[in-house]
Amino acid sequence: MTVLLDSRYVALRSPPNAGVLGVVADVFLLLLLIASYIPQYIRIRKLRSTHGISFYFVLLRSIYATASLSNLLMLAPVFWNVQKCRTTYSPGRCFSENLVVWQMAADWVFSQAIPQSNHRPSSSSSEDGVGQIPVREAARNMAAGVTIAVLVIYLFLLGPSIGFVTSYPIRDPGYYILLQTWSFVLIGASCLLVIISFPTQIYHTYALKRTGALSIQALAIQVPIYILQAVSLATWFELNKNSNFLALYLGAYNAWFNILLSSFWECILLVTSMCYIYQTRKLHGRASDTVGHQNADESGDYLPDERTHLLRGESSSFTAR
Repeated sequence: MTVLLDSRYVALRSPPNAGVLGVVADVFLLLLLIASYIPQYIRIRKLRSTHGISFYFVLLRSIYATASLSNLLMLAPVFWNVQKCRTTYSPGRCFSENLVVWQMAADWVFSQAIPQSNHRPSSSSSEDGVGQIPVREAARNMAAGVTIAVLVIYLFLLGPSIGFVTSYPIRDPGYYILLQTWSFVLIGASCLLVIISFPTQIYHTYALKRTGALSIQALAIQVPIYILQAVSLATWFELNKNSNFLALYLGAYNAWFNILLSSFWECILLVTSMCYIYQTRKLHGRASDTVGHQNADESGDYLPDERTHLLRGESSSFTAR
């Protein structure tokens, strides 16, 4: 038996120990997690642009969310809980005892939905249609690229974990060796992805000196939600304190450590974005009080006119000729 599936190291606290209040709190956290993505979608649809959101951030975060969900399914307590759902648990009990899994699944689903938001440029971006095609093509390329990548990653990362969970038990010893190897791969991949995904957006915001389509409200909501989710996951696991740290990390710590790290990165991104919004307000003033700054939105961020950039590019090309 692989160490990663040994219940002596880590187990799940049952809902009777947590109480009805704990289940209600997990359901409420699930709803908050879903609601936290709404401001981001509204902002993208309102601006009709993804300017300010890094393509690599969207791609890497989608992959990270997939790896995290796949990794969670392979953890010992969740793995055994799924087996009970397949054999003895009723649908209601299966749902209530796996609320943390549903939270991770919701985060995964909505992180994939960002590229599917409205990417059409605003009608004011061009009067004669000049420049609309490149903007639309860039938006479509971003959405298509991320969608294809997510589908491939879905099959590569999530598929094997679902296969392992649903095919148990298998008596072949090689099955457990492969399962443990796959668990190690997921733990390493999810940890690496959470380290490199958020810095891409932080650097992108730093380079632009503005937030663009990035929603400050969504970041402000998600930072405390991820902290609460990590705490919920930590209290969900009943750890054997006599076990060594490596066994505990492989059995449970890695999952909520990654969530805490996500919250840390989002907090840095939130502070960085708020600093640039403050600087923009200081330089340009609020849109309602400043004439000639129609592109400033309610958050105070001064959004560049897409047509201006295109015309600048055209003028520079004519000059070069």
